Amino acid sequence: MSSPLTPKAQLEALLALVNSAAQEAIAVYEKSGDLPSTDTVHALDTSVESLDLRKAIRILEGACDQLCTTLAPPRHTLCNRSFFHYEPACMNVVIKANVAGILAGHPEGLPIADIANQAGILSEKLGRIMSFLATKHCFREVSQGVFANNRLSSQLVSSTPVGDCCLLIGGISMLGANSLHAWLTDPEYGLSEGPAPASFIYSIKDQGRTDLFDWLNHNPEWLTLFSGGMVGFTEISGDAPMLAQTYPFAELPENSTFCDVGGNVGHVCMEVVKTHPKIHVTLQDQPSVLEQAKQHWATELPEAVIANRVDFVPINFLSETAVKDQDIYYIRCVLHDWSNADAVVILKNVRGAMKPESRVIIHEFTLGSTHRLDPLQSHSSDQAPAPLLPNYGAGGILPYYQDINMMNMANGKERSLDEFKALGAAAGLEFVKVWDLAFTAMVEFGIAHNA
Repeated sequence: MSSPLTPKAQLEALLALVNSAAQEAIAVYEKSGDLPSTDTVHALDTSVESLDLRKAIRILEGACDQLCTTLAPPRHTLCNRSFFHYEPACMNVVIKANVAGILAGHPEGLPIADIANQAGILSEKLGRIMSFLATKHCFREVSQGVFANNRLSSQLVSSTPVGDCCLLIGGISMLGANSLHAWLTDPEYGLSEGPAPASFIYSIKDQGRTDLFDWLNHNPEWLTLFSGGMVGFTEISGDAPMLAQTYPFAELPENSTFCDVGGNVGHVCMEVVKTHPKIHVTLQDQPSVLEQAKQHWATELPEAVIANRVDFVPINFLSETAVKDQDIYYIRCVLHDWSNADAVVILKNVRGAMKPESRVIIHEFTLGSTHRLDPLQSHSSDQAPAPLLPNYGAGGILPYYQDINMMNMANGKERSLDEFKALGAAAGLEFVKVWDLAFTAMVEFGIAHNA
């Protein structure tokens, strides 16, 4: 449904949203004592941002982008967007060269010649890359040819989870992205729905690998980067603290049970145990993953292991039923790897383990809609205020980036709320509630009454 506002009224409404959202974000920072600057790190930069800040930034980004898209000539906008790939490419250069690490002990900055000498890159060329990034507020040029770290660049020290995440997205993801059209129109690859012949595999088909993980196992340096990048992406999304802080665990009785299905080493459910000591966790994944998980818990939260507050139970969730009679079954970033048919199988294997009062929480990116839905039918209050696109436009772009990334890397997909509800219904589950976390969402289900 198009907005009834006149063009001028839409622009004025967008300006009002920019102002109100910025004021809301400022208020969040003022509670911490200091307002941020692009020049220096902020005390909140290493913590998970509040949900209030996330939602304010979502509106701010959406309104700013829509305002610019409305007022700028279309050719100007399209030309700028066509060059977007150079930003991650240049970020890759400075991360691999550890430029942020070189500058870490020099708040006053270093001449580009000194940086380039330590990085092993020609000074003139690295200087151009640094100028480009500084223009995008990543690094700061304190005087002609002298660069220092700033708020963004300080996050890009090499061999850190956030740096690994940026390298991963700007590295192997870019290979498959460049082959999307050729892959989509290939009579063999483009019509497939399985995980193996994704666009990334198409781009390296001469290497004889079957899927992403087969390729990673034959490229150990990328496998290490992939593991670090996944940790970084989890830090960026803040899923662990968001789950622990948002879901009403405090209302559950003593010794309630929480089963993390496909939970890797358990970095998310560990946050639940830390925050809510009365919860008992069962972590389920492949046996090899659980061996890593046991080491992770013994190092990071040994008291939970000693107190028997966590169990490690292997599972093949495509062929085996989850641990029975848990109060909550939690499935995070699992279903997006699988086709609808396989996702239903996974959910049925959870449904078969549930007791009548059990709940299932699917925690993934959730796609919105670019057309406005009836709030009574959407079961969600997260539609953006007009004249923004209902899905917040650029403010809600991350789930769409990740949807294309899943198609590119694994022939997987992110889903809308309606798609999750359809999967749940096919597995004998009934939709209860959606928890909007701005970046991701938690979709809660119970047992369907007619199942």
